[in-house]
Amino acid sequence: MYSNFGPLATELERRLAERLGIDAQGLVSVANATVGLAATLSEIGRPGRNLCLLPSWTFCASAHAVLQSGLQPFFVDVDPLTWQLSPAALLALPAEVLDRAAAAMIVGAFGAPVNPLAWDSFGARSGIPVVIDAAAGFDSVVASTVPTVVSLHATKSLPAGEGGFVATADPELGRAIRQRINFGFAGSRTAEVAGMNGKLSEYTAAVGLASLDRWPASRGTWSRLRDGYDKRMRYARPVWFSGGTAQQAWVTATFVLAVPAPVTTIAEELKAAGIDTRRWWQAGCHREPAFEHCGRTDLAATECLAESALGLPFFPDLTEAHMDAVVAELVKHIGPDQQCEAGAVYPSGDRS
Repeated sequence: MYSNFGPLATELERRLAERLGIDAQGLVSVANATVGLAATLSEIGRPGRNLCLLPSWTFCASAHAVLQSGLQPFFVDVDPLTWQLSPAALLALPAEVLDRAAAAMIVGAFGAPVNPLAWDSFGARSGIPVVIDAAAGFDSVVASTVPTVVSLHATKSLPAGEGGFVATADPELGRAIRQRINFGFAGSRTAEVAGMNGKLSEYTAAVGLASLDRWPASRGTWSRLRDGYDKRMRYARPVWFSGGTAQQAWVTATFVLAVPAPVTTIAEELKAAGIDTRRWWQAGCHREPAFEHCGRTDLAATECLAESALGLPFFPDLTEAHMDAVVAELVKHIGPDQQCEAGAVYPSGDRS
């Protein structure tokens, strides 16, 4: 058996649901997180509305999922400290925008946790349903009735090569999302709702199960690397850094911090020294040609982050000597400590 909810995909779903403490029907494996987001938005979106509220400060897959669900992205600025949307920011939007909002997508920045209770309260107050894009947040997810989508891509802390899952404490919603990713089928071969082919293959499920088996060791590795950089960054002024990551209860597979702008110059200088870096989210979705036409608020914090956020080398074989070299070279090339107006810092778990 190769697909169509085979025994390995079913076993992966059962183990993930058990880990999160939810009914197995609330855990839906998907071909990738983008499909999971699109299917969830298709299910929860308010009829007769055409907007999805989301941050521009995210990977472009978030906005692509909005388009695939038949909605239009509307970009809202993030909090400069958490790098994430806040309920207050959405509630402060003009009434005409809120009235047109079919849903809101909240993105956990680089694996940072999102408080589902705050967004459940927002949904109850505004009437706008919410999905959490926790693509990099396998270790920080807290299950709730708010659906959360996690990626199992090769770049994530629990990799399956591709794949992902949707988690919700509402089993009825889980069943509805499963129908969406199975051509609209639910116990028959009749397409009862608009759907897609978003099922997880048995090949991917096998890799996911293997990764889950070794998760304790993998988590220890990510934690060691994070703490190694954290220790060095405490003395690496003027890098903007919260200094709180060693106390975080979650891990992720990237290490992103904010440096004095312009980040492109610093990245080029590090590359010349043989150190590769990443601008994972580039200049923000609103700068991508595919989304230039989309509505937006003022995006001052997003613009600041786009000019300062830098991903450092972060992989299991990274050594203490590697980290010493990276930080030493980074400090050599950064200028005076001139924080941008938004005051960006690394997103710390205790700020979410």
